[in-house]
Amino acid sequence: MEKDEIKGSASPSQSHDATGRLPQRLARQDVVDPQAIARYTNVGFLPLFQRFPLTEQTKLTMLAEMMSLSIAEASAIMDSLSSEANANVAELLSDANVIEALPLLPFQRDARIVAVGDSITADRLGWAEMMSRLAEEISKPRFTVVNMGAGGQTSSDVISQMDVYADWQPDWIILMIGTNDFRFHTEQMDATMLSRSETTRNLLLIRRLIEKDLGARLVVVTPPPVATSGVVDGSGARAVGWCEGEDESLAEFIRSEFASHIDVHSVLSDGTADGLFEEDGIHPNARGQFLILRTILLNLPSLGS
Repeated sequence: MEKDEIKGSASPSQSHDATGRLPQRLARQDVVDPQAIARYTNVGFLPLFQRFPLTEQTKLTMLAEMMSLSIAEASAIMDSLSSEANANVAELLSDANVIEALPLLPFQRDARIVAVGDSITADRLGWAEMMSRLAEEISKPRFTVVNMGAGGQTSSDVISQMDVYADWQPDWIILMIGTNDFRFHTEQMDATMLSRSETTRNLLLIRRLIEKDLGARLVVVTPPPVATSGVVDGSGARAVGWCEGEDESLAEFIRSEFASHIDVHSVLSDGTADGLFEEDGIHPNARGQFLILRTILLNLPSLGS
């Protein structure tokens, strides 16, 4: 082995040029969408900033920088998303079946519900955000929702953040995780983030940690179906995609192993549920998220207190 190899040298893509500077990184092939950044990124709930909290102004500044916009422009996008979420909550509160289910929710007085998941949960138009807003609009039962969703998370990430969830002293944790477990980042579709056995092991461990160590009730929500398969962005080493059929396998495992589960996957897989996803086929659109929360609310009463 050469001396430089023993010391550890930079990878070819990171090698310094003759001036001692790192080369320019490859440009992204796609244009960053500020609306998508605002919608799926909650800086304050990223694990690092849960452990080292930021001020609200700092969060907004960081988000604006990520979007390459002014703070005023970023605020306008956030306000627009907030208005849309409020409109969806108002529609839920006009649904007779939802109105009937709300007093039957199995939460004790002043319960704290922590929502855990990936970008589908982090979504500012998503089920967890709407559930938080809905809780502010009803008098019974009284509860609060803390949205701990973070984009890109796998079931392994959830395990690594148990200390963060514990800090919130949750009474309930509603978990929707697993879509990113079978995500791949090359055209070799077997090179997924986690194997199926790793995902099942992680979900069982998460249940034990939440119920035994945190003393909270766990509800597992089957993630929505993947409405597309194969490569969805880039090519070769840049390819990002999802393996076909793994979403159904994950949903079936949750149905069979978790008595306290809510099956969103089946609802959004219904042949009548077309037009519920964004163009990527992964993220539910605002209507899809509305349906996810409606399904959760209608099924929670059957789980008991």
